[in-house]
Amino acid sequence: LDYSVNILELKGIKYSPDLVIFLINNWNFERVNEWYFPISKEIEIFGTPGYVPVLGRVINLKQSEKILNERYSTFEIQAYQKSVFKHLNEIYSGKLLVSSFNSIKPQFRDMIEDFVKLHENYSYTNKITDTVSLEHYHFSNDMHPNRKGHLVLADNFYEIIKNKYLSDCENKNY
Repeated sequence: LDYSVNILELKGIKYSPDLVIFLINNWNFERVNEWYFPISKEIEIFGTPGYVPVLGRVINLKQSEKILNERYSTFEIQAYQKSVFKHLNEIYSGKLLVSSFNSIKPQFRDMIEDFVKLHENYSYTNKITDTVSLEHYHFSNDMHPNRKGHLVLADNFYEIIKNKYLSDCENKNY
C-alpha cells in the first residue's frame, strides 16, 4: 500500500487525475514491503536467493513472510497500513475508488470502509472479479493477472466508472 501511495504522491498528483483507482487484495495488507524486502535481503545474504528471473518467482518468499510475521504482530502490521491510509488522505482529496476482490478478509474490508468514510470523494467496491482465485485469470507461476485477467479487470472497472462516475454524461450532451 505504501509504495502505491508514494507513487501517487511523487508522480501521479501532478497530473491532477480525475479519478484514482486502487485495487487492493489481502496480500497488500498482510505484507509490508518496507519490512519484507530487508528480511528477504537478509535471507539472500545467508544463501537463499530472492527473485530469480529465470524462474520468474521469489525463492525465499515463504521464508521471508514467516519471519515478517514472527517479527511484527498483526496489530503492528494493521497499524502501519492505517498510517498509510492516513497519509493518502493527507495528500489526496480528489475522487478515489478503492477496490478489492470479494475474498478480502473482513478486517481489511472494515479498514477500507473506515478509510473511505473520511472523504466524500472516496468510495469502495468489492465487486471486482477475483483474478487471484480463478486459475485461468493469472499466470501459473504467480498470482498477477494474465491477459485474460487484465481484460476482465478492465471490463469491471469500465462498468464501475460508467455507472458511478459517468452516469449523468448522457444528459449533458458530451
